Amino acid sequence: MKQLIIIAIVATFALQGCKKECGQWYDTEDKVCVDMRNKFIGTYNGTFTIGGQSSANSTDFSMHPTEKTMFWDGAQYVVLTGSTTFDIPLQQRDENGTLMYFEGNGSISGNQLIMTFTVSVNSQTVPGTFIGNKQ
Repeated sequence: MKQLIIIAIVATFALQGCKKECGQWYDTEDKVCVDMRNKFIGTYNGTFTIGGQSSANSTDFSMHPTEKTMFWDGAQYVVLTGSTTFDIPLQQRDENGTLMYFEGNGSISGNQLIMTFTVSVNSQTVPGTFIGNKQ
C-alpha cells in the first residue's frame, strides 16, 4: 500500500513537471514560454481603406520594450488585449505638418491581420481598415 501511495505522489509531481506556468502575456509552446507578441511581429502587405479610398500598402509590427505593447510602423503603438487581439489607443501622428488622430482595434488569425480604426483630421472623422497578410 505504501508503494502505491509513493507511486501516486511521484506520478503527480511528474505530470505537474510537464506543465509550464508562463506569465499573463505569454503562450506555452512545447513547454517553453513564448511572448504573445511574437505572432504579430513582421510586415503585412494588404489594403488600407480610409474614407472609402483604398490603396495597396504595407504595415509593420515590431517589439516595444513594454510588455503587451508593440510598435506599429515604428512610431505608433498597439496594446494586446488577448492572445490574438489588440487595441489602438488614441494617438496623434504628424503627416507632413497635418495632425491626424486615430484609434481602433485589431486581430490576427493565422497570417492575416485585420485592423479597424477611425482617423480624425481637421475635425473630420472617417472610418478605416487594414487587411493584410504577413510576409
